[in-house]
Amino acid sequence: SDFLWHVRTLPLVRRAFEKIWNTSDLLVSFDAANVFRPWHSGFKKTVCGWWHVDQGKAKQGRHAVQGFVSLYPAGAKTGGLTVVPKSHLRFDEVVGDQQNPLTDYCTVQPYSRVLQEGERRLVSCEAGDLVLWDSRTVHANAPATETPSAPIDRLLRAVAYVCMTPARFAPQDVRRGRRAAYEHDFSTSHWPQKLDLGSGGTKQRSLADAAPEVAALVG
Repeated sequence: SDFLWHVRTLPLVRRAFEKIWNTSDLLVSFDAANVFRPWHSGFKKTVCGWWHVDQGKAKQGRHAVQGFVSLYPAGAKTGGLTVVPKSHLRFDEVVGDQQNPLTDYCTVQPYSRVLQEGERRLVSCEAGDLVLWDSRTVHANAPATETPSAPIDRLLRAVAYVCMTPARFAPQDVRRGRRAAYEHDFSTSHWPQKLDLGSGGTKQRSLADAAPEVAALVG
């Protein structure tokens, strides 16, 4: 959507990823957004999230830093991203029993040592903040732990996901696929260097007509 591309091309967002990877030659995910409905006005409340990491055992080291830009303040009265701090340092332990190491998703069970021993921290942020976490970090979305104080006719949470990685991480066939995915309006996972297609295909557009900053991030 135009909104998500606006977020992806914000100069400060891009600058953050340039500092992480020490390069300006980046590709961006065609990721989506997330919202929490105002359960204090009658909508069903999500009771829990599912703990996981978004990187498989086959990838060692840092391969992606995920992120989002929040449209509203987030905290105990809204719910949102919850992480286990420094759990990326226990990545080998977390994915030790993963059946397919090539799958970049691994559920973390509640009885696992990392969840039993580690602190679970809800990430608080302000509207407009960019929140970043290593894909090896154990994380989940969690509901509000306190009664919301936001207006009942407003979403509790709204975030736009964004992830950038160096263009050199993506092979040429993936870059060709990304251009086609853009032109057919497909979404992807958070991985810019993989072609995990999501929804889309409902309209067509030409990459040649895209703004230079968009075309550069498509690759």
